[in-house]
Amino acid sequence: MKTKNILFLTLFAFASIVSKAQIPNYIIGLPNQCYSSGGNTTQAVVTTTVPGAASYSWSVMSGTNCTAAFTGGSSNGTVANFFFPCCGVFTINCTAYTGLGVPIPGAMPQQSVNIQCPTFTPNFSYFQTPSG
Repeated sequence: MKTKNILFLTLFAFASIVSKAQIPNYIIGLPNQCYSSGGNTTQAVVTTTVPGAASYSWSVMSGTNCTAAFTGGSSNGTVANFFFPCCGVFTINCTAYTGLGVPIPGAMPQQSVNIQCPTFTPNFSYFQTPSG
């Protein structure tokens, strides 16, 4: 009986610790932007770290022929800067690594940046004057 009580208390204590754990995540400063001539930039920041991670690396992908770029950040990768030279939807991936350089796959979610192209809507006004 004593063993069951100790086991129950141990499991209860572990469950309360686990339930308080936060999900690893990062935020993107400006995930939705209107395209600006010369390109757009944004920054991603790790807000909740991955347990056991010592560093992070970043990649950005696009479904178009336009290539966005990772332009640097903090030394351990918790901050990353990106450049988007054109319109489109870009997918940002963050990978956590242990102190030994081993990737921790799937720890961080994929997120998107949407650089919207300006649209031109003509505003025509047509007035017909009666003849006669």
